[in-house]
Amino acid sequence: MSGTQGRPGMGQKGGLLTQERAGNCSALGKRGHGQVKDPSHSHLRGFGCPDLTPAPSPPPAYFSLQVISARRAFRVSPPLTTGPPEFERVYRAQVNCSEYFPLFLATLWVAGIFFHEGAAALCGLVYLFARLRYFQGYARSAQLRLAPLYASARALWLLVALAALGLLAHFLPAALRAALLGRLRTLLPWA
Repeated sequence: MSGTQGRPGMGQKGGLLTQERAGNCSALGKRGHGQVKDPSHSHLRGFGCPDLTPAPSPPPAYFSLQVISARRAFRVSPPLTTGPPEFERVYRAQVNCSEYFPLFLATLWVAGIFFHEGAAALCGLVYLFARLRYFQGYARSAQLRLAPLYASARALWLLVALAALGLLAHFLPAALRAALLGRLRTLLPWA
């Protein structure tokens, strides 16, 4: 049994959220939100993203705890953000990871809802693992951060692409969507 069978709004094919499978969402039709039978959007429940949201929370907490530990080890009291280079690397790694976290969560949700939750989850795990390696590498040396930084950037760009494809497929008219999918299948026969 596939992971999408039996879930509201998802067909046996899984993957892209289409207008037929999404139900009566005011964003999809010409009707106003007040005229929709179910304005609570319960037809979008069960896509898996709410299950994914707590998973990314431990890395930012871990990074923050590492900064607290580095503050104690190098005797840098808050609110100072400067000190020995070792402390500054840990602090910068935590700040850099925090700066990209909102973008990561937003693209994870959009890709999971509108493209495919499995693909989004896999990209999310790759991104989180790369960010963890980035943090650990940056804490040791500025040069050791580069390879994981590039890996996390690739994973984030892939999430952005999946989210964009899912949104395009969701909001394009059905005829145009069918034509694009047909052309895509000729280019990528294994898809």
